[in-house]
Amino acid sequence: MHRFRTIVSAVATGAMLLGFAAPMNAQTPTADPEPKVQLAAVTPGSEDLPTGYVFVGETFLSADQVSGPGIDAAALTDGGFVAQYVSVYENESTDQRIRAYASLWQDDATAESGFAILEDEAATNPNDAMEDSDVDVGEEPRELTTGSYLDADGTTVGTADVTFRRGPMVIGVAHETLDGSEADETIATDLATRIDERAKAVLNGESPSGTDLTLPASTISLEAEGNGLVQAGFLGPVEIESIYGVQGSLLSNAEASWIETTIIGAQDLGAPTVTVGVTTFGSADDARLTAEQAADLFGSLENQQDAEAPAIEGADQVTAFTYSSNGDGQDSYRLIFSTGTMLTVVDVQNAASEGGAENAATAIASAQMTCQTGGTCEAPSLPAEFTGQ
Repeated sequence: MHRFRTIVSAVATGAMLLGFAAPMNAQTPTADPEPKVQLAAVTPGSEDLPTGYVFVGETFLSADQVSGPGIDAAALTDGGFVAQYVSVYENESTDQRIRAYASLWQDDATAESGFAILEDEAATNPNDAMEDSDVDVGEEPRELTTGSYLDADGTTVGTADVTFRRGPMVIGVAHETLDGSEADETIATDLATRIDERAKAVLNGESPSGTDLTLPASTISLEAEGNGLVQAGFLGPVEIESIYGVQGSLLSNAEASWIETTIIGAQDLGAPTVTVGVTTFGSADDARLTAEQAADLFGSLENQQDAEAPAIEGADQVTAFTYSSNGDGQDSYRLIFSTGTMLTVVDVQNAASEGGAENAATAIASAQMTCQTGGTCEAPSLPAEFTGQ
């Protein structure tokens, strides 16, 4: 399991390089949210983390992505595996990180069996110095794994990793040191206890702090149209302001946010990507002013230039920019608009042409407006000049 968690860390870190991140924070119940929304709501909010840790990235993994030495994709799927989600946070001043992860299984019984597959370090990490001990968090099976392992780049990583079951979920959190020193069991155990409370809320149909389980259903997803979902999840106001290097801004008034970044072309850093982020605020004025002041709040992008905002029926405020993702021409387009208390950001990057970026963003924004105002939430067809195909 530890080897596969290392891959997860790299995927999540790379995710932030590709996409735009939007805001969040909420608390309402919902009926039967889809699995990926449940998993994304379980991992910790900024208020759960120790001081000094900042958000790096978060993403979903399929059975194929989880598989590797000691873990067979077919065994996972046949065993009831649905999906895996991971969030990564780092403390640069101490060279430490926290990784929270949750996998969903078909039911409690398959989650128990899945735990045995994922947590068999003798099969997944036979050469690492690991030791398991008892821990009083969540439901059985559960364990605290301590010791060290070799990261993908050859770094010796010290780890204190709590893994447990809660209903049909296998959940865990690891505190890790990147210099091989002993990790902090107390940090891992305390965080695991907090995450377990979030999991219980989610399984009860309630939204943990910093999430709104109903919001993703009002957000366009291009996952089916793309070649991979790079990043998806909730972000809190503290995390957003940290990403953009601001404090006490309008972004701190965000109530809830959901974001998805999808690769549309080949799976590499230069591929066309689309990010859609939807955020709710406590007032329409905050949403409108955030859209109006977007250039200052979200920081300057490479070669950023104001663009004439397209007409989006029903929007209160629309702001648009062109910019460069590859440093060569205006190949990207950011469209920000508010409707009542909702703020939407559509970011398209690495388009085949400037016009393709604008046309793709406008088509997605129009579809998103239909979605969030009670219509269908179907993703639009993207213009050929966006992907170049």
